[in-house]
Amino acid sequence: MWGANIPELTWLDMEKILYQQGLLNYRTVASSIGAGEDIGEGLTDEGKNLILSAIRRNQIPLIKETTLEESIQNE
Repeated sequence: MWGANIPELTWLDMEKILYQQGLLNYRTVASSIGAGEDIGEGLTDEGKNLILSAIRRNQIPLIKETTLEESIQNE
């Protein structure tokens, strides 16, 4: 209800802006789709595509495993 009211402005987008402005000293090193099993279970295809677009747009490596446990082991 508070914030997150601009779907095109994901955390990865905000993080990039804050980093470029010198307000953050770090960046995300990798990202996954998230949600169920860390592979987007329960999300619509549109939702998954929006997340993948944000990951690509921000040039973040994609963690793409088949389970949450494998995603955790990846990093």
